[in-house]
Amino acid sequence: MSMEIPVFLAFTAAELSSRPLGAHWGYLGCRFSASGLGLGNIPRSLPEGGMLIVTDSTDAARHDPALVTGTLLALTETFRCESVLLDFQKPGNPEALSIAQAVVAGLSCPVGVSEHYAETLPCPVLVSPIPPDILPQEHLQPWSGREIWLELSREGRQIHVDGKGSRYSPLPHHTPTETALYDGELCCHYEIRLREDSICFSLGRTYEDLTALLEKAKHHGVTRGVGLWQELG
Repeated sequence: MSMEIPVFLAFTAAELSSRPLGAHWGYLGCRFSASGLGLGNIPRSLPEGGMLIVTDSTDAARHDPALVTGTLLALTETFRCESVLLDFQKPGNPEALSIAQAVVAGLSCPVGVSEHYAETLPCPVLVSPIPPDILPQEHLQPWSGREIWLELSREGRQIHVDGKGSRYSPLPHHTPTETALYDGELCCHYEIRLREDSICFSLGRTYEDLTALLEKAKHHGVTRGVGLWQELG
């Protein structure tokens, strides 16, 4: 994917050891320890210049913000990490917020924080993927004036319209067909299937669409994209 805005692809430890790395990559593996007060699954070695990604797949409850911050500080200095991403996807956890506050204040490299916890923090905000049926400026508007790291996804959306209304459902790993029509405002391709009593719209994005999406999104505060190597690599 070639574009002006860098796209950081997240690799697991196994993928990192067996796949060629591009200019921008991230290590996806750090999480809260299931038995201690700090981080678990800490990498023993990393190439220089990557993004270190911390998830809350293990709950943040009872973990020590100072210990987590100290560990991340040591890792970023040892491996010369370009940035850290706190990809916390479980909202409403005060312990996670305290950890995010400590990490943002304690690290010298850029620290991005998911939209669930970034509202009061002076840092870039990781914003969820823009659905293919939503205008980019509408999706990003709540974070106007902030630096945005945009999560990228190939997930499409299906809209089924009948006499009862509209029903929306996800289309995982959706690839538009060659006959799909293009919408430049949404930066997506769409297909329409007419049935006797309903209409079905299938929307999705190609790699070229994601490039166009980022080009448009950069005018609304987006400075980088973040996605899974498994999906976008």
